Amino acid sequence: MIVHSPEDQDSYVSIRNVEFFNVGKAGKKGSYPIHLMGNSYMKNSVIEYNSIHQSFNRGIGLNGVKDVSVVNNVLYDITGHAIFLETGSEIGNTITDNFVFVT
Repeated sequence: MIVHSPEDQDSYVSIRNVEFFNVGKAGKKGSYPIHLMGNSYMKNSVIEYNSIHQSFNRGIGLNGVKDVSVVNNVLYDITGHAIFLETGSEIGNTITDNFVFVT
């Protein structure tokens, strides 16, 4: 799932209670189960209570987005990084209380 916000425009996304299984394309940049990208504020946006397992390419990627909460997710059997900030320009994000194992 790729969520791309318009350049420099505030956006909102809510991804809750979803199971992602057998996802992600190995070796393909940007092909992650959850991939938020853009150069915008996503105030009050949440990725929470999701299950991501058997991912062939990472888990949750934040690329340039700001003010996203990644909370209470379970990530299991992930190839590569489970939760990551891609460019270093991401600010104000909250990543707490996630359970990550077998990466």
